[in-house]
Amino acid sequence: MKKTLTVGSLKQSSSNNVRSKEVSVPPIKSNPRVNKTTSTARIYFTQNRRSFSVPFKKGQTVLDTALTQGHQLDFKCKKGTCGKCQIQVLKDEVGLTPANEAEQKRLSSKVHSGYRLSCQARMV
Repeated sequence: MKKTLTVGSLKQSSSNNVRSKEVSVPPIKSNPRVNKTTSTARIYFTQNRRSFSVPFKKGQTVLDTALTQGHQLDFKCKKGTCGKCQIQVLKDEVGLTPANEAEQKRLSSKVHSGYRLSCQARMV
């Protein structure tokens, strides 16, 4: 369905003799590349007494997602051995993978209190 606009209807009237011209405007189509079901789920955590909120990015680590969002998290090795990227998860609307062997070894019983290595914790 085409909408018709006239130039004369868009301008204020003046003393000049303005001729109207019809303009054909095609209907607006939705972009098939835009995902309308974008998740707004987030993960909330602290690191060194600073609070962070990161949007859901399926399959990415918390660290990578936070860094791409411009958050300045502490990290070093990105392998799970140094422990510098340790975070405490406050609220998880996302769902994280279970703590892996590197996290279990580095954090031991802290894992049960919500501590994770942001370079190892992936969003499901």
